[in-house]
Amino acid sequence: MDQINYYASQLAYEMDAAELRGLLPADQHLALIDARHPEAYTLAHLPGAISLPARQLTPLSAGHLERERLYICYGDGAGCQAAQRAALKLVQLGYTVKTLAGGMDWWQRQGYPLEGLIAEPRLAMAH
Repeated sequence: MDQINYYASQLAYEMDAAELRGLLPADQHLALIDARHPEAYTLAHLPGAISLPARQLTPLSAGHLERERLYICYGDGAGCQAAQRAALKLVQLGYTVKTLAGGMDWWQRQGYPLEGLIAEPRLAMAH
């Protein structure tokens, strides 16, 4: 039973790149939060994402977010906890949140589009 609950909770609170891509841009209820360092966001980010670094997230910095939206937080990928940190803070503030499994890394591996200053998004992976 513990293993069932573990996997069920992962699916309840995470979304993979293919699932997210299928929802964008049509789902107006959904919003993307890039929880990485602002410079990484400037170089490359998911289409339509807003920059809200996990380390700078406060009730004031999140105050402009709409309560009725589902927020998908992402970081660089495996080993980066920016998405989880941002998600935890947002949930504590009363927002509905999921994280993007694999973050930017898995999004890029699928060949999905990015926005930003550079064409080579892997260069934007630094925190």
